Amino acid sequence: MTVQVLGLSGLTALLLLVVGFWIFHTSPEDLLDFDALTPAQIRTVAESCLLHPEMETQVKAHQKLVSLGDTAVPPLKEVGLSNSDVEIKIAVLSVLRVTAPEVGVEIVDSIGHDPDSAVRGAVLQEVVRLRHPRAAEILQKALNDPDAGVRNSAAGLLSQVEGKGVVSSLEKVLKNDPDLAVRQHAARSLQQRTGRDHSNLVSGAPRSR
Repeated sequence: MTVQVLGLSGLTALLLLVVGFWIFHTSPEDLLDFDALTPAQIRTVAESCLLHPEMETQVKAHQKLVSLGDTAVPPLKEVGLSNSDVEIKIAVLSVLRVTAPEVGVEIVDSIGHDPDSAVRGAVLQEVVRLRHPRAAEILQKALNDPDAGVRNSAAGLLSQVEGKGVVSSLEKVLKNDPDLAVRQHAARSLQQRTGRDHSNLVSGAPRSR
């Protein structure tokens, strides 16, 4: 006698139950050992493993997503643009920096105006790492950020990019920024770019922004 479960043979139903149980009980960490991943599984790995408490899992997740190449780019882009956790966005950027820098640029542009100064500073690092086509422009604009830490990062990173007006922007910071650390970073960047020592200009007359 054939056993019927929801119109299916008993063997088929049992197989579906086993597969369903296996899928339901597969952890994000288990996915790292799969040869291939679906888009949904790639999103799960990105959101659950790139910031895993165990560093070994973080590294393994990064390596796995990089190894998937172009296959992982669309779901990673989705995570980077839609996930509300900025730390996850930046973790995703660490993968896209290797596999699809142009997609990383889109994500950077989407979070560049975050109200959290720590996030804005971290984004500047990614701007340089991704070789953003507007890196010089973005960094120069960040020299006017209300947070000294962000201005400090921008002044230091401007030693690594090429672009119109970089030297004059740094000279303006050196003369006018009220924060000593920002002026010091501007002086170092100017020295690297021009070969001239600007340290004697770091301290001096009162400054206002």
